[in-house]
Amino acid sequence: MQHREKTGMAPGTVLYTGSASPEQTILHSIQYDPDTLEHRVISDHHITHLQVRDDQVDWYDLLGMQDIELILSMGAHLSISHLALESAVDVYQRPKYSEYATGNFIVVKAHSFLEESLELTSEHVAIYFSRNLVVSFQETHSDLFEKIRGRLQDSASRLRNKGADYLVFALIDFVLDEYNDMIDSISDEITDLEDDIMSRPSAEVKARMHKLKKVLIRLRKSSLQLRDGINKLSRSESPYLSAQNAVYFRDLHDQSIHISDRVETGRESLHSLHDLYTSELGFRMNKVMQLLTLISTIFIPITFLAGVYGMNFEHMPELSWKYAYPVFWLVLISLGIGLFFLFKKKGWIEMD
Repeated sequence: MQHREKTGMAPGTVLYTGSASPEQTILHSIQYDPDTLEHRVISDHHITHLQVRDDQVDWYDLLGMQDIELILSMGAHLSISHLALESAVDVYQRPKYSEYATGNFIVVKAHSFLEESLELTSEHVAIYFSRNLVVSFQETHSDLFEKIRGRLQDSASRLRNKGADYLVFALIDFVLDEYNDMIDSISDEITDLEDDIMSRPSAEVKARMHKLKKVLIRLRKSSLQLRDGINKLSRSESPYLSAQNAVYFRDLHDQSIHISDRVETGRESLHSLHDLYTSELGFRMNKVMQLLTLISTIFIPITFLAGVYGMNFEHMPELSWKYAYPVFWLVLISLGIGLFFLFKKKGWIEMD
């Protein structure tokens, strides 16, 4: 695996560590101010045209990280630190926030919850920004920020009027919204699991619980790391973060705390469900054992009588009686029915 190949390499070595993909790297270029907006897709041949304007915000949105030459060339033209580029294309990099001489850098993990298979997919996302520059790196072509580009079409939107750092806020805020939507889906699945446990616990229910447990373990780790990174971002005194937008980054920090709390609540709920599952299995097993015990109790006196009159004694006066056989059966049936209703009256037998 490529992340093993990085062992021993010099710091700042830019090496993509993700899975190979046949899709070509796409670079969106968006330049905007309150009055104008220009959006185009840049090819390798036009990479030299990259620039940072003083009077507009320049946003370069990269989809796919396999084209290292393109990324290095882009980094050179935009003065992006090699350490930032290294972390940007290292998909095993944990969420973090860093500051460099020419700009600031944050790594986040975007997740998707697959409800049918109960699996969690992850995408590595990195954002580099300076005064009028934002560069976003997306591991795949899922195009997470397509809606953000759509919001930029509205000249009256805050995105068009609040600078590059507000765009960074909007990108991270979108990722956090995806977290909340995903946690909502997981919460619904936990609720469904509880209903299934109460109605009929099974091996399939246990397997679903185990899958959700692995999902929440990964989410907990990711959300805690993301919270720490956003905390550093919200407290930063970097010149690339304006005072007027500081309140938005504090809001991001509050959201990240809320997400961590929700993930922890989900883990606790799942732990409670595991206890409920175990208790429900034990309860159902006890009910089965109770029923078998009562059936055995009913047949004990019947077996005793059958055993007595099944012995080969010569002198048993009642055996010569004309009605001995039907009376014997009547006694057995009456005894069984009588014990059944006695146990039912005491609540030992429940009729569902």
